[in-house]
Amino acid sequence: MRSVNGHARLLAVALLVALTLLVAVASGCVITSAGLAPSTVPIQRSNQYTVTKQGDITGSSWGWNLFGFIAITKAATKEAEARALEAAGADALIDVTVDNWYIPIPIIGTFYRVQVCGKPVKMNS
Repeated sequence: MRSVNGHARLLAVALLVALTLLVAVASGCVITSAGLAPSTVPIQRSNQYTVTKQGDITGSSWGWNLFGFIAITKAATKEAEARALEAAGADALIDVTVDNWYIPIPIIGTFYRVQVCGKPVKMNS
């Protein structure tokens, strides 16, 4: 059997965990649009490419700042774009949007994500 002191300690830990989760959820997530572009490569005519898949594909890259300001990993737009192209087997994207997501978590730091979204195309020879 646990002693009264053991139950009090367990209750204190449970309350601390619950409070930490509450603060993390209440701190919220921020999403900002970072940009729009007609394509990821220069295209002058619509007959230069063929859309390979209907609908948009996405690629993302994650980063983390310890305590909110010490960069441990960085999110990169080029990395997100490369992941989207690789997933679709495409040469480029058209109708491109880029969004940044910031997820602050007290004490741990800020996680952030760059997401690139667009229609995959293959360039015609």
